[in-house]
Amino acid sequence: MTRRGGLRDAPAAETCFGASTWSPRYSRPHAAHFQLVTTDGTVLGTRELGRPDWPRGSVIYTGPNEPNLRVVDVLVTEDDDDPERFKVLVVEPA
Repeated sequence: MTRRGGLRDAPAAETCFGASTWSPRYSRPHAAHFQLVTTDGTVLGTRELGRPDWPRGSVIYTGPNEPNLRVVDVLVTEDDDDPERFKVLVVEPA
């Protein structure tokens, strides 16, 4: 299917984000989940972030109503490959 301007519409089966119909042409990369904790130990909760790695010094844009966060440290756990556990990012206001 082609629209005016030469842009191609995705077929209906490829617009679903289910695992059986995933298509790299139309899907965003999967977001990664992280647990955010401040340097003073306050747990900010779990966040879905757009990239899988956040090196020290990276700034996380949290939106117009919250302060941006700078990554201070990444805590490594024994079960880092376990999909049920999230990596922990230690952050401070940027």
